[in-house]
Amino acid sequence: MQAKMTVIHNGIRHPDISSVSDFSIGNIVEKFHKKGLKVIGFVGMLNRRKGLDQLLHLISYEQRFALIIIGDGKRRTELEKLSKNLRVTDRLYFCGFKRNVTDYFPFFDMFIMPSRSEGFGLALIEAVQHKVPVICSDLAVFTELFNCNEITFYERESIISLRSALITLCKEGEF
Repeated sequence: MQAKMTVIHNGIRHPDISSVSDFSIGNIVEKFHKKGLKVIGFVGMLNRRKGLDQLLHLISYEQRFALIIIGDGKRRTELEKLSKNLRVTDRLYFCGFKRNVTDYFPFFDMFIMPSRSEGFGLALIEAVQHKVPVICSDLAVFTELFNCNEITFYERESIISLRSALITLCKEGEF
């Protein structure tokens, strides 16, 4: 007797920008690009563990970059205040929660995951899958998944190391 088999293909669908229902992110990115800015993307919960304050400090030092934050959480108000104090609000866009966030990865010139701790890092995997250049903290969970030839690591909690990783990525022409 012959067994019936069904092949189930696994994978992640590639984004179709035409299916994005919210074009505000695309419009914001276009405005940033017209100003000559490179766009850093972040996706995740807005909590202390994610280390977003580091990205705000980074763009305060690096004037040629803008930041798109997709996600929401308890620290949003605190991060908005910090962005005003650092005078980066003109190069920052808080999108809030979005469904199908992977559809937005093609808008990013690079993706940075500045986590202080992380269980897995799905957004990192998704950014790599969409071939977006990545910088992330040197957490063991990340260094076990990727090596320094695949993504750029920086020393966790070090803005100097983060800036150095950003400069290295730009010099290597990754984006």
